[in-house]
Amino acid sequence: MNAFTKVSASGDLPLPRETRDRLGWHPGVALEIIEAGDSVTYRVRRDDRKLEPAEAVRLFEALRQHDGPPVALDQMKDDARRIASGEDTIAQ
Repeated sequence: MNAFTKVSASGDLPLPRETRDRLGWHPGVALEIIEAGDSVTYRVRRDDRKLEPAEAVRLFEALRQHDGPPVALDQMKDDARRIASGEDTIAQ
């Protein structure tokens, strides 16, 4: 669903009620703002997001899959952070 809004004179960016209701965004929910070129994405901040069991299993399985040479712990941590943040990529 697409929606439109305007930045108010005070700089606020109101979100349509239908959008907030559909996404389950209630007053006080913390949102992360992600800029990419001339676009902006809002998503619930990780600390406020509930991870569905199937998603947790998918993330765990992605971390377990490794058939190559040993990987440094720092690299594994970086990969885990990228996957958990939604980038869903593992450095080669």
